[in-house]
Amino acid sequence: MKSSEKTLNVVYATTYEANLFQCDIGTPLYSIETTAFDQTQQPIHRSRSLFLANKVTFTLKSEKK
Repeated sequence: MKSSEKTLNVVYATTYEANLFQCDIGTPLYSIETTAFDQTQQPIHRSRSLFLANKVTFTLKSEKK
């Protein structure tokens, strides 16, 4: 993997997701969509992760190169 891109959004639990998370339909969830790229910028991996919005904290770190 040469690089990756992550997108964070707030979405709302569907019936299926509410059953998985044992929460109400419409409960806010964080959605993180990740795409990894090889050296030629071709996508080699894609994933989507969901988290209950009231159960997670994100810490973002930035470094200048």
